[in-house]
Amino acid sequence: LTLVELIVGFFILRVEFFFLLAFLTAVLDILPVLGVGTVLIPYALLCGVETVGDCLADKRTADHLRACLDEILLSMDGDAAENRAYADAVLERFANPYIRHLCKAISLNSVSKFKVRVLPSILAYREKFGTAPRRLLFSLAMLIKFYKEGAPSDDPAVIARMQSATVAELLADESLWGVSLAEYAGEVAEYADSPLG
Repeated sequence: LTLVELIVGFFILRVEFFFLLAFLTAVLDILPVLGVGTVLIPYALLCGVETVGDCLADKRTADHLRACLDEILLSMDGDAAENRAYADAVLERFANPYIRHLCKAISLNSVSKFKVRVLPSILAYREKFGTAPRRLLFSLAMLIKFYKEGAPSDDPAVIARMQSATVAELLADESLWGVSLAEYAGEVAEYADSPLG
């Protein structure tokens, strides 16, 4: 719908390359939704929640998502009110009853998505506050737990590595994350070993 609105609007305004500009704007508009889903999906699947919309109806996953958004917002630069308004808009998109996003479909290649979409927020939060963002580390633990106990869809080598290594080995593995996350091993292992709550 956004794409169609942009095409029509840019056409009426006689914007040069209106279709290409509309397409690129629509793609950029959806990226934050996908990124926020990265912190949610492994936990949701472990909790037995099937769709993104259902995640907002489930207290555990909805509370988790909101807590992650709070930490992501704290890690960001810029105007706090504008960032909050944007996060609220993302939650509103998630709640759209006309869109049925299956968590299993979104879970494809979750490790590489986490590296690109969530890890920068963890590192920025640590840099800004000198401490780790607890809920985002919980998300990392749920990602690891999902690969060990769930049914991940990913490169077979990534799945094999995630399933065979300890949490400490995985977090020290720079080939997975681009940096060593060994300093978080204790906390992430504790979350990964705890029952879902």
